[in-house]
Amino acid sequence: MDYSYRTCFAVAGGLHHYRINGRAVHLHAFLIHMMVETISVGPFQSNCYIIRNECHQALVVDPGDDPEEIIRSLNKQKLKVSVYLLTHGHIDHVMGLADVYQRYPAPIAMHPTDSKWAFSNLNILPPFYTTPPRLHASIERSLMEGQEWKDIGLRYT
Repeated sequence: MDYSYRTCFAVAGGLHHYRINGRAVHLHAFLIHMMVETISVGPFQSNCYIIRNECHQALVVDPGDDPEEIIRSLNKQKLKVSVYLLTHGHIDHVMGLADVYQRYPAPIAMHPTDSKWAFSNLNILPPFYTTPPRLHASIERSLMEGQEWKDIGLRYT
């Protein structure tokens, strides 16, 4: 597994713009030291991000595969998952969610259009990916244009 770490020191009202898989994500941080860990997962080496604050709260972005690696990282850092953020529904971004969620239950945020097919047999990519494991949870947050959420000291839209 390829692990890379990036530290960002946030300032009051700081706005950070990221493009995650082509979608704009705007993170606002407030006087909190954040650590961003990137774990490349699955046969396509998709990026899963674990963003944590000093209080050991984490936002997990796109737990696409290799759930044991994601869980190992969360355990090692003694993190509590506050939310799962799914940037879109492609199989290489959602495949590991069910297993990680089972170990670390937390709200799941995803666009409602993607949530309709992301965990079904419509989302397969043979021979690399079969149907994603059944998610024993509901998508609690519908990520829609213009909405704003706040978790672990970050505001995102």
